[in-house]
Amino acid sequence: LCGGVNSSIVKDVKRLIRENPDTQHSIMLVGDKGRDGISRVHGSSIVVSFKDVFKNPVSFTQVCVIAEDILSRSYDEIILVYNKFKSVISQEGEQKSFVSLCCTIVIY
Repeated sequence: LCGGVNSSIVKDVKRLIRENPDTQHSIMLVGDKGRDGISRVHGSSIVVSFKDVFKNPVSFTQVCVIAEDILSRSYDEIILVYNKFKSVISQEGEQKSFVSLCCTIVIY
């Protein structure tokens, strides 16, 4: 039932990469669903993938592991790509950019 939610994020990430061909992209995946869609075309750009994050409620320990991985790497910019809730039947793709941190795309 959530295929459209996940595929829209994958499309947004692919569009970001296509619009910035001269930028080195490193992709961090949080969750399982985006991995298949991204790895087909941009598998070599995936630097880390956190699986089974949402099988149970997210814990502080899981968040610390993800945060430590982010902070252990050097980036010029981090772009967080996620869905924003509009209504029960509608989600809207959103992006947040964090500058001064090559370009990383994080899927949530």
